[in-house]
Amino acid sequence: MDTLLDAPHDSTGAARVFRFFLPEIICGWGALAEAGRTGCRLGARRVLVVTEPEAVGSGWIAELHHDLGQAGLEPVTWDAVSPTPRNHEVVAALQVYRAHDCDVIIGMGGRAAMDTAKAVAVLAGNGGSVADYDGFDRVTRPTPPTVMIPTTIGSGAEILQSCAINDTARRRMVTMLGCALVPDACLVDPRLISTLPPNWSPPAVSRRSPWRSRATCPGRRPR
Repeated sequence: MDTLLDAPHDSTGAARVFRFFLPEIICGWGALAEAGRTGCRLGARRVLVVTEPEAVGSGWIAELHHDLGQAGLEPVTWDAVSPTPRNHEVVAALQVYRAHDCDVIIGMGGRAAMDTAKAVAVLAGNGGSVADYDGFDRVTRPTPPTVMIPTTIGSGAEILQSCAINDTARRRMVTMLGCALVPDACLVDPRLISTLPPNWSPPAVSRRSPWRSRATCPGRRPR
């Protein structure tokens, strides 16, 4: 009879072993103030902040800039993420990252901003185009450190090992999956959802959605 101590096996009879990757999670009222210290621990000097116009208008980006500046870091903001992030937006943000010699990437906003930040990190460390990383474990070289700061609720993108980018040239969605996409840290500050519009509702997530990806990974994390 099977017991809780019996090891699960795959189809070949080998015992299955899983590896879990999760970011450092800093959670609580005022957690945004930890952004500067978190960036310093990751070796930051100049930080690219990838965000959405709504986050800029809420005033949270200004607070983030203040916290980063207090820690001696120089923030550079790219705020042109659309609700469904596109490959050319990733390229535009990457150009800003390179032009300002940034070394850490912060994704602040909803799923779109965080997915874009992850994709920028992939291209910054591995080159190529968004389409080159469609699928699982396509990232083979180290990526810059990433920090996610959600200002909405529902997607869980701040901890997931995935991102989805609209490839406008091929007219299809590119889904990057793998442990390399797990952020180094996420700051979860309940204050940040206070500026959501009254009619805002969490996104519907289907069983096949890339944002339901597991935190388990059979491969290595190229960090």
